[in-house]
Amino acid sequence: MASHSSPLIFNNTCSSWNEISVFFISVGCRGYVGTLWSISNAVAKESGERFYKKLLAGTILEAVSEMIGGIRQSPNADIYVYWGLHFSTIRKPSGTGKVKVRRELVRAAMTWCEKIVTSKILEVKQNSADILRFVYTELKNCFGSEDIAMIQEKLAKRPEIKEALSSKERALEWLEKGVIDYSSEGKK
Repeated sequence: MASHSSPLIFNNTCSSWNEISVFFISVGCRGYVGTLWSISNAVAKESGERFYKKLLAGTILEAVSEMIGGIRQSPNADIYVYWGLHFSTIRKPSGTGKVKVRRELVRAAMTWCEKIVTSKILEVKQNSADILRFVYTELKNCFGSEDIAMIQEKLAKRPEIKEALSSKERALEWLEKGVIDYSSEGKK
């Protein structure tokens, strides 16, 4: 989840605390902020702005407290709930984030490609292809052709992946079109 780290989830939507918060915390989320009932767009926007302005300056709990303080006199004063340790923080990223995002997207592309090749379950292959399509689109739209070339180079060093893709979809077609379609496989 979230590139194998411990993310903070801020689910600033209507009644977002029930059940989903438990799921996020159980899979490693460092904190979860949700609402107890439906929230208006105006209050959600104002609260979110206050929360994110304070988030990197202290603990998550301090940011939640600042956010709640801004709506203390409204009917929504007690709408937010925070699950997590009171001392949890979010650090400001060091260095350039774009390089890290690019590196993670390339790593993710390779991981999902591997999943497509090794999975024996059609639904897993299809879902993995959807994610791979998204990762490819992000690389193509936000970074450039050198990243696609880097993935092609890495795949060339992994003949079993290239072979599996070749036998299914004509070697690396997803890199050119951003599409892998296994839907016909289930009809055979």
